[in-house]
This record gives sequence, C-alpha cells and structure tokens, in this order.
Amino acid sequence: NHEYFTQNPPKSLDRNEFIVGLKEDFSLEDGAATLGRFTAETVRLSQMHFPRPVTRWIVCGGGQHNKFILSQLRNNLDQPVLVADDVGWHGDAIEAQAFAYLAIRSSLGLPISFPNTTGVSTPLTGGVRHDP
Repeated sequence: NHEYFTQNPPKSLDRNEFIVGLKEDFSLEDGAATLGRFTAETVRLSQMHFPRPVTRWIVCGGGQHNKFILSQLRNNLDQPVLVADDVGWHGDAIEAQAFAYLAIRSSLGLPISFPNTTGVSTPLTGGVRHDP
C-alpha cells in the first residue's frame, strides 16, 4: 500500500524507503523469500505506468541467476520472462556496463539523475570519489 507504487513517474526510491523490523522468528529463508516476492510484485505493479503494454520481460544482472526471483516473475507476470542470454545479450555485463557508465559520468561531474527520470528538481551527479 506504499504510495510509490501508485505514484506516476518520474520517481525514485531511497534505500531506506522500506525499513521494516524483523520478528525474532523470521528466518533467513523467510527474509529471502519475502524480498524475492517483493521484487516480482514491484515489477508487476510497474506496468501500470508504461506507455504501451509489455510483450516480454528480459532479466539481466544478478537477478537472472536467482531461480526464485525468476519463478516469481514467471508466475506473476502475464508475459514471457526471459534472461538476457536468451536474446543474445551478455546478461552479467549489462549491469556492470551501466554502473561503469554512471561512474564515468560522475567522475566527469556530469549528471546521472534528471527531473524527467527520477523527479529530482535539477540534474544531479552521483556520489563522491575518495582516492587513497
């Protein structure tokens, strides 16, 4: 019921947006299952904001290796769910390349977040670099 899921883009989340207390009897397995299910539900809910219907989902990065997340996506989405390798993409490289691109832009003082993508008021660069 969090407002993020019904809010129209542009939008973004902070890593502290969903801080929940864990019950003592909440096992590691229950926590992992909850996060996997939450991930799949977040993807499913995102469709309401897309300009066109989704015809297929392509998963890359670490998620493509997570059998539970893939099963949750496949069970909860009406469209085919593929891994990047299925369509000839190097799934492990895509995520690394995206972060490398953001790192270079940040190193050059160029923005990586924009009003029309995340809702920030002005374009922002990322992070702070600390050299040893």
